[in-house]
Amino acid sequence: MTYEPKIVLNSSLLRWVDSYPNLGYEICNSFKKYDDNEIQRKCHHMKVRENMLASWLSKTSETLKRQLFMTYFSSIYCCSLWVAETQKIYNLVRFAYNNCFRILFRIRGPHSISHEFVNRGLNTFDCMRRRNCYSLCNRIMQSHNMIISSLVDDVDFCFNLMYKEWNRLLFWLLCNFSWLTNIL
Repeated sequence: MTYEPKIVLNSSLLRWVDSYPNLGYEICNSFKKYDDNEIQRKCHHMKVRENMLASWLSKTSETLKRQLFMTYFSSIYCCSLWVAETQKIYNLVRFAYNNCFRILFRIRGPHSISHEFVNRGLNTFDCMRRRNCYSLCNRIMQSHNMIISSLVDDVDFCFNLMYKEWNRLLFWLLCNFSWLTNIL
């Protein structure tokens, strides 16, 4: 038996649901499994856009391709909320993102994809995701909304899976290179 909180708004008891669609993203109370499906859905949408744009952009300038890549692929809505069960799921979307980049810019052979992103002034998938997570985390932590503030100030917030994922993404350098602090 699961616990369902009793929330009253204007003297009416709100109905508890397992999921709710909002702006093209489904908010779910068991988000891990749903996030995996959502990530796979985003991969599919990227491939569809990639095929559509690849035929249109075959003879356009690098500047236009760069701008269209930023428009169509560099803002993956709600990626800062993803908490996948395994790294394999993230690798799927990273592969789809990199593959879209390779096809649009006609990069063939064993080139370093990170080097190609940097040469064109574009963010890699990991960089884009970290930026989105930092932006959302910053807005939540600095919010003056009483409901958000009460959630953030709650002791359990630091044990939340999404918060742990943000820390993993945003502070991986500190965690992986903590030996540097001894030298510096």
